[in-house]
Amino acid sequence: GVPIDGVDLSPEMLGVLKAKLAREPEEVRRRVALHEGDMRELHLGQAYGLVIAPFRSLQHLRTVDDQQRAFTSIARHVAPGGCFAFNVFYPDYRFLEELGTETQELEWTDPDDASLEVRRFYRRKAVDRLQQLIDGEFIFRSYRDGVLIHEERSGLRMSYYTYPHLQLLLRYSGLTIAEEYGSFAQEPIARCHEMIIIARKE
Repeated sequence: GVPIDGVDLSPEMLGVLKAKLAREPEEVRRRVALHEGDMRELHLGQAYGLVIAPFRSLQHLRTVDDQQRAFTSIARHVAPGGCFAFNVFYPDYRFLEELGTETQELEWTDPDDASLEVRRFYRRKAVDRLQQLIDGEFIFRSYRDGVLIHEERSGLRMSYYTYPHLQLLLRYSGLTIAEEYGSFAQEPIARCHEMIIIARKE
């Protein structure tokens, strides 16, 4: 294994990870350090051979200023010759035609109650094409024996990036694209719904 530093702005999310780490062997726990912090203002005091921002986390940066600050902050923590790897979705502008449409994304059964099923839906509500923002909401519906018994909604505003936009942010922060893929199966970037970037610091 390798030493890992994990950063999250949310104390609650760090708490979830700490609970999971507590179930791991000691040799795993001692390799992991957790930090509460903002990716726009990282000050970890060291540089790394690999920095990752998975699960489209960069799309929570909703202004150009926030994006520039985050990329610069992250690049400062990449060692010379090291890499920054991240993924964001490839903007398929057909989503402008899908406003208001609900899409089921996930479905699972409660591990403690086989009669309880939860389904997660996503609905796009609005798109700001000038600022490149998408407003949507997650809808969680709980079913018992196939009958809807509860519903919760949670709003989500995310940015989206174009490829030249990413190139500029990386160049400004001192990084250059070394590899790029359109899926985790390494398909060409222009044919898919994902932009997976591995950027290098010279």
